[in-house]
Amino acid sequence: MCDNIDCLLIGYSGVEKRALEYKKLIENNAAVDHIQVGLNAAISYLGTELGKRDLSFEFINSIEGSTHILERYLQNKEILSIGISTTICPSLEQLTKLIKFIKRLRPEIPIILGGALIVYFVREKLKEGNEIFNKEMRDINADYIVNSIYGEDIFAKLVLYLKQKKNCNNIPNLLIRSEASFYSSPISEEEYILDDRHIDWSLFKGKTGGAVVVRTSLSCCFRCNFCSFHVRAGKYKNVSVKWIEEELNAIERLGEVKLVHFIDDTFNVPLNRFKEILRMFIKNGYSFKWHSYIRCQALDEEAVQLMKESGCIGVFLGLESGSDQVLKAMNKAAKIADYKKGLALLKKYDITIVASFFVGFPGETINTVAETFRFIKEVSPAFYYLGTWFYEPNTPISRYKEQYKLTGCYNNWKHMTMDSDMANKLVMQMKNSIKNSILLEYLSYPFLFQIINSNITIRSLKKYFKR
Repeated sequence: MCDNIDCLLIGYSGVEKRALEYKKLIENNAAVDHIQVGLNAAISYLGTELGKRDLSFEFINSIEGSTHILERYLQNKEILSIGISTTICPSLEQLTKLIKFIKRLRPEIPIILGGALIVYFVREKLKEGNEIFNKEMRDINADYIVNSIYGEDIFAKLVLYLKQKKNCNNIPNLLIRSEASFYSSPISEEEYILDDRHIDWSLFKGKTGGAVVVRTSLSCCFRCNFCSFHVRAGKYKNVSVKWIEEELNAIERLGEVKLVHFIDDTFNVPLNRFKEILRMFIKNGYSFKWHSYIRCQALDEEAVQLMKESGCIGVFLGLESGSDQVLKAMNKAAKIADYKKGLALLKKYDITIVASFFVGFPGETINTVAETFRFIKEVSPAFYYLGTWFYEPNTPISRYKEQYKLTGCYNNWKHMTMDSDMANKLVMQMKNSIKNSILLEYLSYPFLFQIINSNITIRSLKKYFKR
């Protein structure tokens, strides 16, 4: 550890206390390596940008269960600034609690927030007026907020200016605290070019936890009515296969990475590009395995065979519903028959499936929920998520509010065929009745695959979950 740190980076992993209990149970009862949480994607991007400016940094990869490490930093190190990525932070309450902990020990250190959770919160609160916005922000008590989806350049420039004691007011897309209120620096539309964003993996050698995250595209090429990601992230763009090869070669040279998580919203679309990527994997014979988000309706047997040969250990499938009627209302561009074909291929090649569903989208009825229940039981994915629809007002479905008589928002909503209370009850009934698939209630999908990649069989893992 350096005695002087320009920036201490703090990330959330999404791994909750219950998941850490599973981890301990598995390590104590199976012949597996020590299972570490993989390198936080935000930290790899932010650290790279700090490194480009010759700024020193250290990081706490997963703050969950690591406040004792943070306390040691605060007590023993000279820290110029603290940057917290909120992208995987589970709630504003937890974020506020963390900031209070830091401010109690070292109130003089400026705290910089960035990432999806705080950016979306800020943008919603600004719509309610300055008074409400400033009250909410006083409660959170950060010093700077990077008001950008892709804000690593802004963040690194801010840390540099703080070190040089320069005025930060002209750095674009910042919210800056001044006593009891916040003011905005100039707002500028950013052009984020993913081709320029190679990670400097050498900065993280010995600190990856054996698992890293790679992004090969921006936004999403689909337009689902329940999702705001394509609205917020802008036009879909992807990088060349050559770019991906250079990134993976750098990861391979570290000699420690066992698992790569591709975080593209849909890694296998377009399909021809996906196959080209997989052939490149096979040609290079990488030592690591990989997993990703996949649209199973956009698979054929050649693609799945290449996935298996290239080291794919599992996929996350956002299936959402087992009803064609609801899928049409969602604008999922998929049919149940297509799902079944894709699922059968993944099972044929022994690729572990995590399937995600939710209940209550406008158009949902008791009958369509029953279809989803029957579908989950029929296809029996190894693992599944199941929840109640969360209504974000800025998603495309809001354009059809009158058609569906849709009112409320977030966890409390109602439409002409269902309300959130009924959906919650139906979800609980389904969870209690599905026996052939394991519910991932507390364990994040990426952490699951880190466990699977630690020489433990799915059969054994299911046994530990059932305990």
